[in-house]
Amino acid sequence: VSFETLEHVLEQDRMLAGFARLLSPAGLLLVSSPDKATYSDAQGQENPFHLRELYRHELEALLERHFACHRLMGQKLLFQSVLWDLEQPLAEAGAQNIDADGRLQQGVGYAPLYYLALCAQQPGVLEDIRPGLHCFGDQAESVYAHYNQEVRRIIAAGEHILAQDAEIARLRAELAACQGQSRTESQS
Repeated sequence: VSFETLEHVLEQDRMLAGFARLLSPAGLLLVSSPDKATYSDAQGQENPFHLRELYRHELEALLERHFACHRLMGQKLLFQSVLWDLEQPLAEAGAQNIDADGRLQQGVGYAPLYYLALCAQQPGVLEDIRPGLHCFGDQAESVYAHYNQEVRRIIAAGEHILAQDAEIARLRAELAACQGQSRTESQS
């Protein structure tokens, strides 16, 4: 397993050659890589720790040089509403999303932020891995905890701004009153 390492290495061919050499014939390598198109280009950001990010076609060409077969999966952190049957074991998963025009679409509907490559030297290794939608949860709900903390911080900041605005208005009124009194005294 090699998550979030490939993009930190300039000699990616050499790294994967080493993985391929160590992988047993029935072995499976999991390697992740950000998609340069969505991770950097679309977001207009550059991670200074990433020495070489790859587009999908570059990643696939790299994998094909070292492994007899591979399968790519997409990964992205999403906020979703999940429904599941509480009486029956989960046999399959479906995905729907609402597009920018408000239409219901079948499928995940997002460009992946990361690719997860499943690599093997024998095709049979990948045949045992069922395609599908895999959801990995965080029972502590740390993303929501952070989100809720930020919402509370923004609400508190908004209340602070309102209090400051009220104080500014009070001080302006006091200043105007003082200026008016000063003009009255200077005219007498």
